[in-house]
Amino acid sequence: MAVDDDNPTITCTSDIQQTVNCGIPSFVVFFPASATDDCPGVPSIQYTARGATEFTSQTTNFRHLNVGTSIITAKTTDGSGRTSSCETLVSITEGKSCELYLHQ
Repeated sequence: MAVDDDNPTITCTSDIQQTVNCGIPSFVVFFPASATDDCPGVPSIQYTARGATEFTSQTTNFRHLNVGTSIITAKTTDGSGRTSSCETLVSITEGKSCELYLHQ
């Protein structure tokens, strides 16, 4: 039987910056990650977020994220239990028109 000595490989999307209209408290963000392994089988990917939005998800790579900065971590696990991870920084800000509207 072969021994799996290598961690799976995972790649996250580049950091994301998004501006939302005034009064919109969140934005749907798609943050794909892809994972490969040198052994048979497809490694699983689990997503977690911390910061303005917090969650843990086994399957979803898109979410409503709150205005602010969140760090999305994608962690892959292969059939031997070996892991790798990567992160995407997501910054969601309100547009300037919102600042003008709220301060009048």
